[in-house]
Amino acid sequence: MVARILTAEISHETNTFNIRPTDIQDFQDRYLLDGPAAIASRGEKNTELAGILEVGRRNGWDHTHVISASAGPGGRVTDRAFDTLCAPVLLAAETGGWDGILLILHGAMVTASHDDGEGELLRRLRVLTGPDLPIAVTLDPHANVSAAMCAQAQILVAFTTYPHVDIRAAG
Repeated sequence: MVARILTAEISHETNTFNIRPTDIQDFQDRYLLDGPAAIASRGEKNTELAGILEVGRRNGWDHTHVISASAGPGGRVTDRAFDTLCAPVLLAAETGGWDGILLILHGAMVTASHDDGEGELLRRLRVLTGPDLPIAVTLDPHANVSAAMCAQAQILVAFTTYPHVDIRAAG
């Protein structure tokens, strides 16, 4: 049996003291890539995505990557930007038939409406997938790991070095 794995990357380190909101343009300015473009750009580098792709090839996964997005550290992510970034992940998850979901997150996203952006994304996924589908999350070492994140994901893994030389290994 071939495992069907869904992956996505949404990364932001929010500073709630920063009064300038982070909008979709901030993600576009750093990178906002659909799945194939993300794999082409980030799939062979020291990234979690590269590590996931490597393990997937080795194990014969049927792998679908839907988005890679990151903005530099900044103020709260606008609800519009958050919803835009989450949409392809939720749409893909809704199709069903997945054996697992792997999310590449930072772990410190705060949105205009949610103090725990990652926890909110995971909550939305659980509404679509139910409680039993395995969800794994990679995180930055200084993530704000919440009870919601722990309740919604079975696996949380952080890279551990600074400079971040073990990102691919975490993936």
